[in-house]
Amino acid sequence: MTKGRTPRFAVVAAVTASLMAFGGVALADNVQNDVVANGNDTITAGGSTNIKYWIDNTSAGGGAFSTCDPADGSSATVTITAPLGVTLSGAGAQGATANIRLLTFTACGNATTNTQTVTFSSSVVGDHSIATAVSDSRGSYNPSPANFTLHVNAPTTVDTDADNDGRDDDVDNCPNDVNADQLDSDGDGAGNACDDNSFAPTVSSEAADANGNEGDTLQTSGAFSDQDPNTTLTITQSSGAGVVTPGATNGTWSWSLNTNDDGSGTVVVQASDGEKTVTDSFDWSAANVAPSGTFNKPSSNVNEGSSFNVSITNVTDASSADTQAGFTYAFDCGDGSGYGSFGTSNTRTCTNATDGPATLNVGGKVKDKDGDVSTYTGTVGVANVAPTVTSSISSSVDCNANATLSISFSDPGTSDRPWAVEINWGDGSTNTTFNATDQGPQDTRTHQYSTPGQYTVTVSVTDKDGETGSDSDANNRVTVRQIYSIQYLEPFTHSTTDSYVINSAKAGRTVPVKVRITDDCTGQAYGGSQSAPSVGIAKTVAPDSSVSDGIEAYADAGASNANDRYFRWSTDGFWIYNLDTKNVTWGTQTGLVTGHTYRVDVFFGSVKASDGEWGLLKMVK
Repeated sequence: MTKGRTPRFAVVAAVTASLMAFGGVALADNVQNDVVANGNDTITAGGSTNIKYWIDNTSAGGGAFSTCDPADGSSATVTITAPLGVTLSGAGAQGATANIRLLTFTACGNATTNTQTVTFSSSVVGDHSIATAVSDSRGSYNPSPANFTLHVNAPTTVDTDADNDGRDDDVDNCPNDVNADQLDSDGDGAGNACDDNSFAPTVSSEAADANGNEGDTLQTSGAFSDQDPNTTLTITQSSGAGVVTPGATNGTWSWSLNTNDDGSGTVVVQASDGEKTVTDSFDWSAANVAPSGTFNKPSSNVNEGSSFNVSITNVTDASSADTQAGFTYAFDCGDGSGYGSFGTSNTRTCTNATDGPATLNVGGKVKDKDGDVSTYTGTVGVANVAPTVTSSISSSVDCNANATLSISFSDPGTSDRPWAVEINWGDGSTNTTFNATDQGPQDTRTHQYSTPGQYTVTVSVTDKDGETGSDSDANNRVTVRQIYSIQYLEPFTHSTTDSYVINSAKAGRTVPVKVRITDDCTGQAYGGSQSAPSVGIAKTVAPDSSVSDGIEAYADAGASNANDRYFRWSTDGFWIYNLDTKNVTWGTQTGLVTGHTYRVDVFFGSVKASDGEWGLLKMVK
C-alpha cells in the first residue's frame, strides 16, 4: 500500500457508518461500480482501467425496495465527473468535456447484468477523485457508493548502462555500442556508432539553370554525395519537364529537354540513400522565336493603275507547335494606308492607284501564335502608262465637205491631267491641238479636205509625264471623193431630183449631148486639157411628174462619136458627145428603142459625175 493513501475499504466503512447513523432512514436505489481497492482503481501514467457501473434497488440498510426507479418509465442519467487530465471513454456519451461521461439506465442490475463500462485513462500522476451524480424525474438515488479515487502512479524505471559508456541505456542512442559523444549526424535517434546510415545525402554540385530558344535541346547536370561508405544514391526526378538520367558515377545526373515550343518551368531532382533524401532544383526557359519566310513582290515595274501581289511563302518556325497552329500575315501595299489587319492569307492583292512614275515602299509581316513577328520590306516601281486612244473619222466625204472625227481616251494615271491632244489630219494641214482635263469622250472635231484621195488621221494624247498614246488604225482612214458639177446645154434640158424633164428625139437620129463640167474640189472649169469624161446610158422609168421637151427643133448632130463613149472638147468651151441612138451600145443592148426612156450621165472612169443633174432621153417615132 502506498504511503499516505487512505484505503478504499476505510472510505466505504465510513460511508456505511454514516448511513447507519440516520437510524432507519430508507435510501433510494444505489449507483454501484466494481472498483477494487489497489486493483482497478490504480494505473500507471499513460495507462487506462475499465470500471463497470450499474444501479441496484437494494437500500443502504439492507432491505429491498419494491420497485426499480430507472425502470418506472423515466430513465436515470448517471453523470461521472473526473478532474481535468483524466479522460473518460467507452459506454454512454461524452459530456461537455472529455473528463465527463453520461450513462443512461432504464433498468436495475448487478455486477453481471445491465452494466455499462467506462474507460479511465490519464498521464497525470496523482490521486484523482471521481464523483457520481444521478438525475431522474421520478426516482431517488444514492450515487455515493460509486464515488472513488483513481490512483495514477509514475512509471517505475531501472537505470542500466549495458555498454558502460557512462550513458544509461534509456538515454543512450547506441545502448550496445560505446559512444559517450552520442553523435547522431542524421538526427534519426540512432547514434553514428550503431547507425550504418548516419549521414543524409547532400548536393555536391548544384545544377545551373538551362535557357535557350524554342526548338533547342536544353541541358544541365548536377551531383549529390553521401558521407556513409558503400551507400548507393538513387536519383529520381520529383517534378518538372524533361528527362533526368543518373550518371555513371554515384550521385551524378544529367537532364535534357527537347523544346518544341516556348515555355519555362522548374525541375526538382531527388537523391535518396534509402532513409533520407535531398533535392536540388533548377529553372529552364525556352524563348519564343519569330517565324521566317520569303517575301515576294514584283521584280520589275508595274504599270500605274494595275494591281500587283505581295506574299510571304516558305514560312518556317523553330517551334513545331507554332507551325501546327498556323501563322497569320499582314501586308503594306505602300499606298500610305499602312499595314492591314493580320489574317490567314499569305497573299495580298494591292490595288495600285498611284500615279507613275513612282516608288512604293511595300512590306509584309508573318506572326506565330505567340505573337512574335518577322517583318520584310521592299520597293515596287510604278511605271507611267501612255493614254489609250480610240478615234474614228467619217469613212468617206466629198471634197470640201466636213469630215467628222470622234475622239476618246483613257489613262490609268488618274492624276495625269491635263492631257495634250494633237490631231494630224494627214493632208499636210496644220495639226489641231487642245488640252483635255478629263478622260473619256471628247468634243468631235471636223476637217475639210480639198484634194480627193485617202487620208489617215493620227490622234495623239500625251499625259503630264510625257507618255504619248496614239491611234491611226483603219477607223481613222477617210476617202475624199472628187465631185463635179454638170451643166447640160441645149438641146438637152437637164433633170434634177426636184425637176424631171424628158427630152424626146426620133429614133435613129444622132443627138448632141453637150455639157459644161466644173471641178468642185478646185472650183475650176474642167477643160480640154484634162482627161475626157465618158457618157453613160441606162434605161429608166420617168416619174409621173416629168415634163416633155422635144429636141427636134435642133438640127441633127451629124456624125456620131463612133460609139467610143468619150466626150470631145469643143473650142466653144464645152464637152460634146454625139449620141448615135441607132447604134449606141449600152449594157448588152445596141440602140435605143422607140417608146423607152433613157438616162444619160457623165462619168469619170467608173465614177458617175452627174449625180446632181442628168439628162433624160425618150425615143419617139
